[in-house]
Amino acid sequence: MNVSRFGSILTRPFRLALAIVLFAAATLGASRVTILHFNDFHAQVMPYKVEKNDATPSAGLARLVHLLRSNRTADTLTLFAGDMLLGTEYSTVFKGEAEFSILRGLVDFMTIGNHEFDYGISVLEGLRDKNMIPMLTANISYRDGRPFTRQKSAIRTVNGVKVGIFGLVAETTPDETNPNNVRQLVFAAEETTARSMVQELRRQGAEVIVALTHIGYKRDKALAAAVPGIDVIIGAHSHTLLPAGERVGSTLIAQANWGGSHLGKVVLDYDKTARRLRSSEASLIASAASVQEDPAALASIETYRRQLDGKLNEVIGTTTIHLDGERSHVRSRETNLGNYIADVLCQAAGAEIALMNGGGIRTSIERGQIRVRDVQKVLPFSNTLQTIELPGSALLKVLERSAADIGGGGSFLQVSKDMNLVIRGKRLVQALYKGQPIQPGRIYRIATIDFLIVGGGGFVEFREGRNIKAAGGLLSEVVIEAIRKATNIMPRSEGRIDITD
Repeated sequence: MNVSRFGSILTRPFRLALAIVLFAAATLGASRVTILHFNDFHAQVMPYKVEKNDATPSAGLARLVHLLRSNRTADTLTLFAGDMLLGTEYSTVFKGEAEFSILRGLVDFMTIGNHEFDYGISVLEGLRDKNMIPMLTANISYRDGRPFTRQKSAIRTVNGVKVGIFGLVAETTPDETNPNNVRQLVFAAEETTARSMVQELRRQGAEVIVALTHIGYKRDKALAAAVPGIDVIIGAHSHTLLPAGERVGSTLIAQANWGGSHLGKVVLDYDKTARRLRSSEASLIASAASVQEDPAALASIETYRRQLDGKLNEVIGTTTIHLDGERSHVRSRETNLGNYIADVLCQAAGAEIALMNGGGIRTSIERGQIRVRDVQKVLPFSNTLQTIELPGSALLKVLERSAADIGGGGSFLQVSKDMNLVIRGKRLVQALYKGQPIQPGRIYRIATIDFLIVGGGGFVEFREGRNIKAAGGLLSEVVIEAIRKATNIMPRSEGRIDITD
């Protein structure tokens, strides 16, 4: 017998056993922690088409509940990174009650998004005090020094690992909701707060540190670079899809798009012996049309849907004239409904001038009673009211672009009172504000919708503006409240826009 071959044969089982022993030694003391997360749900209770070209709707709250239930174990932590509110009529009517009650017991902690403040601080305080989902915010306090939430942070033991979580909200939140809604509050600096929380949680024995943030992807990266000791950032606000997360130094940043389109999953392996995080990985689970909808959640949603139908039929006012929102009209000329919407925006925002794109006005309202449903049909998009300080030179470019789009894709603008435009052959020849020509060097305070400010409709000129601020919630809600207050409306076409070929 070949001795060397015999020796080789004898060593194969030994090698296998040795490999098993080495693997066991390597994994000895390792504990796995799984974090499920989602963000920016924006009241997407019902299924919707996540992508425009999708054949069928997907996502929706019932699918999200199924994904949470089917992926949760004893070794799982579930986190929500803010902005449950604003986006659909479920938020308009129930102001978070539907989503919070259905998700009760399925989410361990959440932080607060800027849109949680859009219905006023008392609404958020009510949701906070019911404690359906425990809230963490480390950098919000009342002006008298009291913390806004019961807890700034928490330590949860998961599979034997002490996981410290703290909540962090954008310090710019007063510019991203109606400032009146947060005037009682102080928002501390993000990085300073994060450093303090990392130190405090380490002192309390946290072995892994998770920052649950609502500050946006770019600022999450800056935070990770500036503040050592954060192992994972579960982010929100920018609606960023990070299929495998992103690393900045030793920090893993995760975010799961928006609207419940995905459930995020972060897997951490912590070495108890070495007392260090061995690995961290992020992935996403799509809430596809093939995903089952949770039966109990569906039943609860149906109860809210029936209530919603009643609310949408609520009469909020009357009109004795036809309110013209005909597609071909609002995209090519001044209409009475376009005037009314622009005037409401201007007054609600305390602006000098308001601009509303004709493409955002989808139908007319007939004379008689006006219901909530009627306004929702006119303004179905999730556009919010904002203000911007715009140089007259940029404003003129905006108005020129509007004139050039008469009868086009929806970028023709309806304007508020005190504005007079003269257009000849799709060319702006005169633009007056309070009877005086728009001055290129002057700054004008403009009220409009977020869609236009970010360049929607081709309006890149808004990039020349500054000091963008939220001035209200959903456009439809702003108009609904204006009609409620007026009880009867009779807007007219007044010759604000003079158009000839």
